[in-house]
Amino acid sequence: MRHFRLAGLLFTFLQLFSSVNAAILAIDYGTQWTKAALVKPGIPLEMVLTRDSRRKEQSAVGFKEDTRLFGTSAANLASRVPEGALLNVKELVGVRNISDSLVEEYQAKYPAVKIEYTDASPSHIAFNVGVNQTYTLEEVIAMQFENYIELAEEMAKEKIFDIVLTTPPEYSNFERQVLLNAVHLLKKRVVATINDGLSVAVNYALSHSVPESETYHIIYDSGAGSTSASLIAFDSVPEQIGFSKNTRNITRVRVLSSAVEQVGGNMLNQRLVEHMIEYLLEERKIDVRHNPRSLARLAKEAVRVKHILSANNEAVASVEDILPGVDFRMKITRAEFESMTDELKNTLIQPIHKAIELSGKKIADVASVILTGGNSRVPFVQAVLAQEVGASKLAKSVNADEASVMGAVFYGATMSKQYRVKPTIIEDVSPSSFSYKLDDGQDTIIIPPMTPYGNESIISFAVNPSINDTLIELLENGEAIANVTISSISEAAKNLTCEAYEAQLGVRISAVNGLLRPFEAALTCASKEKHQGLTQKIKSILSADGNLVEKEGVSLSFMTEFNAVLTPKQRRDAIKKLTERTDLDRKHVAHEMALNELESYLYRVQYLVGDADFLVYGKDYEVDDLKNKSESYYEWLLDTDSAVETSEVLRRLEELQTIVNKIAYRQGEAEKFPSSLEKFTKALQNADSLLESFDTPDYPISEYDENDVKKVFLQRKISHERLSTRRDTEKQWLESLQEQHSVLQSDDDPIITTKDLDSKAEALSTLVRAYLRIALTQPKKKAVVSTLSTSQTSVIPDSESTPGSKSETDANGDANIPTSTVTAAVSEEGPHETPSAQPADANTDEL
Repeated sequence: MRHFRLAGLLFTFLQLFSSVNAAILAIDYGTQWTKAALVKPGIPLEMVLTRDSRRKEQSAVGFKEDTRLFGTSAANLASRVPEGALLNVKELVGVRNISDSLVEEYQAKYPAVKIEYTDASPSHIAFNVGVNQTYTLEEVIAMQFENYIELAEEMAKEKIFDIVLTTPPEYSNFERQVLLNAVHLLKKRVVATINDGLSVAVNYALSHSVPESETYHIIYDSGAGSTSASLIAFDSVPEQIGFSKNTRNITRVRVLSSAVEQVGGNMLNQRLVEHMIEYLLEERKIDVRHNPRSLARLAKEAVRVKHILSANNEAVASVEDILPGVDFRMKITRAEFESMTDELKNTLIQPIHKAIELSGKKIADVASVILTGGNSRVPFVQAVLAQEVGASKLAKSVNADEASVMGAVFYGATMSKQYRVKPTIIEDVSPSSFSYKLDDGQDTIIIPPMTPYGNESIISFAVNPSINDTLIELLENGEAIANVTISSISEAAKNLTCEAYEAQLGVRISAVNGLLRPFEAALTCASKEKHQGLTQKIKSILSADGNLVEKEGVSLSFMTEFNAVLTPKQRRDAIKKLTERTDLDRKHVAHEMALNELESYLYRVQYLVGDADFLVYGKDYEVDDLKNKSESYYEWLLDTDSAVETSEVLRRLEELQTIVNKIAYRQGEAEKFPSSLEKFTKALQNADSLLESFDTPDYPISEYDENDVKKVFLQRKISHERLSTRRDTEKQWLESLQEQHSVLQSDDDPIITTKDLDSKAEALSTLVRAYLRIALTQPKKKAVVSTLSTSQTSVIPDSESTPGSKSETDANGDANIPTSTVTAAVSEEGPHETPSAQPADANTDEL
């Protein structure tokens, strides 16, 4: 028997602050655009740039035969190969079967895209983009994540494993899990998810001072797919500093409520598309509604027109060859555009009303409405907001595109001890209502909407001690999200003596990702208060001060089957498919690089075969071979197709490089030989001069330490012999080969190479410098002893003697310092050699 303790809060905080290592990548995956930001030791919070050096990438994947495209390249494919362009697939997150209305709406906008049923993922939909190319929704999203992860890894110069995701505040457990699945397919770890509105609020708090008293702001996030409003409370709260009595104020950012409407920039774009289709029908009698290419081109033009109308009163929509031989052109005014979208006014403002209502606040309590998201820039949207809350409350105090991802990456950094960040308390709430069902089918609420992350609840229900298993169904907003099977009940009952038994299942909203998760189960004795309701049962687990209290019971094992989590087989199959797709891309890139390199090299060869100064160094057969291959390979390259093996391309490139390198080597040797020979000759001359000019000075034993004199003599002898031997060897080497080398033709390989000359010259110069250092070394002088007035003797260190000072023996004339062609002097600056002793071109700077 053990005590059943619901110590979930401790577990929550341990989970929240689990070890996060090295670089952290935050991804803000939007319907139309994706942004990413990186933080790593040594690199501050920084946006990840695309291949085109842009700060955001279009949320699109394109497939054209074996080629996979991302971003703008994929989006542009829609007007040429619409069936291979997957745009705005985030609109399908949350789909559970192919008959879902979201699938129908998506197909209406992108009729060329083929969506099929599949049992390979919980979403049960897949995109057929070609022969043997069918990918689930999770796999397509994973591809987009992988693209940004590769960009970030190139930027960080290391592998990245820790990911932070932003999510719309209204996302359910199922929708959040779809995004988590996509990251897990890449074998990465989601250290946290953070709601869009909260991440923007965090970014706002980093650059603004927060007062001690609570202030309220609404984060109005209007993007391509949806519009949300999050009511945020900002304040500063005291925190104890370490173990001292001192405190400091730290910023606290709390979500009080949030609300969402499925209206955004894409809906405004669609109104423009419908307007242009209607114009073509009425004015030109042309129907393009069933032409995927025409629809894709109109959709692209609608985005451009909307941007123009955001700054101008009118714009001209123009599409050449909307149909073969048919050009489209029409003028659209801002007034017309606003008339098309007038009915959306109430929908655009509705999230603010709902958020205010859910929080119990009033619009007068709100200090400002902070605008973010690309659609918030549209004048029509801003006019609607200004009319509702007042123009003075509209704030453009954050970067509408980047605030969310920058707040998310900061949130990730707070979870790692590797980063020193501004202390900030960040609290979110779940907009969902969670409930459970037993065998009786009754739906019982356990966690109401707007419950803070990290909160937990206990499901308690009577059980028959004779049964072994029982099933609990967990629901979110009435939709099933998991089945929990509690087992070993009859076995556990043997360890309890109760009048009646009840099973308890602890569940919590994860503080890391907002998912509802069971964390412990137990069998206990039923409460004696027979009429106690669920709320009282939950409260009875807490003591008067709110702390968790122990309740005697026996742990039960349980197993949870989540509806949105990939099965092991689904995950293995998807990982294999994605890996093969990535390998195929890399092979394709390598193939294209090989073709480009061969083409570029052929242009170079065509120039070289016309360069007489180059060809003079090639043998006749080499020149002929080079000319023939350059012509035949160029024709082959023009006629070849993508099916040719990369190895064949590289083989032809290598053959050309081999011939060119041989000729270029001879040319380079001929051009560099005179300077290398001159350098080598000077090194020999320096060695000759030094060996001839140095002699061995005489050091009187009466003045110098005898052992040190012998040591210095030995060093000089060894250095002299080493330099002399090396000099003689190199002279003989040059003399033995110079005559043969001088009669070589221009197309002959050199006998004496510049590499040999340079290395031998450097070796000689090194010995010369070493010899100079040793030649300047003098033996130690004997210590001088003098009688002081105190009758004590004092030893003067050698280092204090100078060349100008004389010892007692010097004064008496008993010994003289010998002279030589090189004299050494010892001063406070150390030994130096006299200018007269320097051999020609000796490198004295390194002495």
